[in-house]
Amino acid sequence: MQLTPYHAKYFAFELTKRSSSDSLQKLASSLLDAQVDLNPHQVEAALFAFHSPLSKGAILADEVGLGKTIEAGLVISQKWAERKRKILVIVPSNLRKQWNQELLDKFFLSSLILETPSFNQEIKNIKKEINDLKEFQHLAGSITRNSKGEVLLTALKKGFAEIERLGGNKKAIIFTESTRTQEYLNRILGNTEHKDRIVLFNGSNNDQKSKEIYKKWLAKHLGTDRITGSKSADKRAAIVDYFRDEAVIMIATEAAAEGINLQFCSLVVNYDLPWNPQRIEQRIGRCHRYGQNIDVVVVNILNKSNTADQRVYQLLKGKFKLFDGIFGASYEVLGSIESGDNFEKRIAQIYQHCRTPEEI
Repeated sequence: MQLTPYHAKYFAFELTKRSSSDSLQKLASSLLDAQVDLNPHQVEAALFAFHSPLSKGAILADEVGLGKTIEAGLVISQKWAERKRKILVIVPSNLRKQWNQELLDKFFLSSLILETPSFNQEIKNIKKEINDLKEFQHLAGSITRNSKGEVLLTALKKGFAEIERLGGNKKAIIFTESTRTQEYLNRILGNTEHKDRIVLFNGSNNDQKSKEIYKKWLAKHLGTDRITGSKSADKRAAIVDYFRDEAVIMIATEAAAEGINLQFCSLVVNYDLPWNPQRIEQRIGRCHRYGQNIDVVVVNILNKSNTADQRVYQLLKGKFKLFDGIFGASYEVLGSIESGDNFEKRIAQIYQHCRTPEEI
């Protein structure tokens, strides 16, 4: 790492905060802007509090009127300079405003006064949130039937029928947004006629079946130039070859949307519909490429009862012409609004802030 003169000066300044515990430099950064007239015994008291980094604390017990508040303020300022941000000050109720004001006036440290009513209310809110989360967990655990997963089976059946009519290979790639969904779909499809002809593709490809596929692929191509020496690249190639030669279904995350050629596959299922239209094109482009013999069949699964999902689909369909059977038309439109990324951010805002059909 090359340091610019600016960064070198910055790190040098940071190191001044880490002086030895008995050095006056320990408090240098804390006292830089402090509006206090210090006495030697106050500095010594603050240094005493830092004397042993292994100790669990210190008691500052000077006589009345000798400035224990200043001593404690020095310690708090130093902790703050060391980027400690969770500092609790417990004082008698009649002194809470005084401490709040002195920390602000003398050390420029803002603080929040937490009184009993507001504290109790905060505790109630936390407990309520915990109870809500437990209820959500129980509700999620009670769900045994996933209608979207069942719809996928119907979609595959109809998709394969269309592929057969067009004269293509009976192969499908299903795109999901997460590995958890990928595992779930693997379990569902594992109970169908395709159970032994499924392969997974994600960023790591560390499941047991992928490891076995990779091991056999290495043995098959031993001594050839197919093996590049890059484990990740070779493992991707092994899984693609297995999908081409043996598997019927590939369940993939976004890792499969770039850098692999699947022109032998003619059915693309978007189980999770991404908000960025460019990502949809990338997915379709894995199959719709040179060497593909038929029109690629694309199935998009969305929740009709979810108004936001419907609106996203309408925007994608209307603005980018991706789903009207005219592949490539979207290339003329993509540049007309800022970019796919900005479009994706606007879609995210719909999900985060809109709650009625009118807002959406």
